[in-house]
Amino acid sequence: MLTRDEILAVYAAGPEAVVVLVEQLQQAVAALTVRVEALEQRLNKDSHNSHKPPSSDGLSRGKKPQSLRGKSGKKSGGQPGHPGQTLRPREKPDKFQLHAPPACAHCGSSLEAVAPCATERRQVFDLPKLALWVTEHQAQTKRCPHCRQCTRAAFPTGVSQAAQYGPGILGLAVYLQIYQLLPYARSAELLRDLFGHAPAQGTLAAALEHAYAGLAPVEQAIRAAIRDSGVVHSTRPAFECRAVCTGCTRPAPRR
Repeated sequence: MLTRDEILAVYAAGPEAVVVLVEQLQQAVAALTVRVEALEQRLNKDSHNSHKPPSSDGLSRGKKPQSLRGKSGKKSGGQPGHPGQTLRPREKPDKFQLHAPPACAHCGSSLEAVAPCATERRQVFDLPKLALWVTEHQAQTKRCPHCRQCTRAAFPTGVSQAAQYGPGILGLAVYLQIYQLLPYARSAELLRDLFGHAPAQGTLAAALEHAYAGLAPVEQAIRAAIRDSGVVHSTRPAFECRAVCTGCTRPAPRR
């Protein structure tokens, strides 16, 4: 960029110097114009007017999504008569914390032995500290004073190891894997983040097998109820039908 003094110096040099300067500026403007046009053409190219793939169009190139929902004429937000979800204080909270002023804010006198004249309540809903609850089972052995034989108490059903996971955390692991569709690694990671412990993948697999075996009678009852239902109009469950049947007019199930 030319300074004011440089422009005045060209002007003082005469008309020929001014003409030369203007010609140089015109050449620079023409070169910049060509470059700007080339850049604009490059930016305007997309999958519709070039060989570029549609994934390169970006959100700004695509059409604005159109909602398939029709207008209901109602204002957005909660509708009149809809029950609110405002958090309400409980009459009997799980824990109390008293906050008493130790001294007067005006004169500084101690308020330790002064009874309160008013109490304001505020409640915070939060999770307790998450930690595994460890229960130790001790089976005693006693000697009979008559026959002098020793008898040991039996451990509860399922307590078979010196240290093992209980049904609570294993049930949560099954829930994470079956309902939330988390794989073994992510289920173990979540349990470790929450409780500081994570069952091994073999333990998680065994928990799934145990849940499957425990639900087998329920599954059989559901199958029998479907088979015997008058709505189904079938003597065998649909999942037992084969693609090729002899004398069967029922269509084969979709695969």
